[in-house]
Amino acid sequence: MLDRARPDGLLTSGPDEIKRDIVDWPRSERDGFVFASVNSVVNAFHIRSLEQMSVLASATGRDEEAAQLLARAGASRQAFQRAFFDSARGMYVDGEGTDHASLHANLFALAFDLVPPACRERVLAHVLSRGMACSVYAAQYLLEALFDNGADAAALALMTAAGDRSWRHMVESGTTITWEAWDQHYKPNQDWNHAWGAAPANLLPRFVLGVQPFAPGWTRVMIRPNPGPLKSVEGKVPTPLGPVLVQWENGGAFKLSLTLPPDMAAQVQLPAGKNSTGVYLGGQSVRARRDGSWWILDQAVTGTAVLETR
Repeated sequence: MLDRARPDGLLTSGPDEIKRDIVDWPRSERDGFVFASVNSVVNAFHIRSLEQMSVLASATGRDEEAAQLLARAGASRQAFQRAFFDSARGMYVDGEGTDHASLHANLFALAFDLVPPACRERVLAHVLSRGMACSVYAAQYLLEALFDNGADAAALALMTAAGDRSWRHMVESGTTITWEAWDQHYKPNQDWNHAWGAAPANLLPRFVLGVQPFAPGWTRVMIRPNPGPLKSVEGKVPTPLGPVLVQWENGGAFKLSLTLPPDMAAQVQLPAGKNSTGVYLGGQSVRARRDGSWWILDQAVTGTAVLETR
């Protein structure tokens, strides 16, 4: 949609285009989003797309195109902050010409890493204050934003909340597969087997178990569990090279047991309790640096290993 970009890089929408701008689905799930000709959610997706296209261009040897896309994304990022961030309130507005700050304007900015580090705490607080004021579609991005910004306990609480806007509610309603909407009264004509309602199917292995690809073909993985209030988790993630087996316990210390298939190495990051002083591999102290609430191992891990913070 580069033909819709204005000089600062942000996309504009004419009267007919505004009608087709996607923020969430259906209308009742948009947290009162105010549509404008310059829309924060549309532009968040646009910048994310530019950055991902740059990665693809680079991977296919189109270095000049990759640089151009990345430069365009960088300029658009700066324009995004100028156009949509309300510094007085510490949150993003829905679009130019409105002061309404929906959940969506803020969750997509947070999920797509558009929020400068100095602003993240206030934006995260606003996102948390809105709860699950979105559909099962946008919940994917909302929960990713929470897991990526240290709010894993809040993400798990939303998944299992007692109200009618959670996966716990779906299970208790007797569903055997995820719905298109949270409940019948939000969309009476919904179907009962909808992929976009299945966010936990990818979020639990990626963020709670903590297994994510770190290189093409899964030759490297990142193991970074987000325990929240959970005390133990065990799981298996299938990959082209074979299964990754993970089991962790979160008690007085954090203990991780890991088995990787041949030809795979892992970068391991472990939750750092406030009193922990280091990481041990097979009972022996190993080099790791502390980065906020994480211990990041210097060395890659292969084969079977048991790691523990103390």
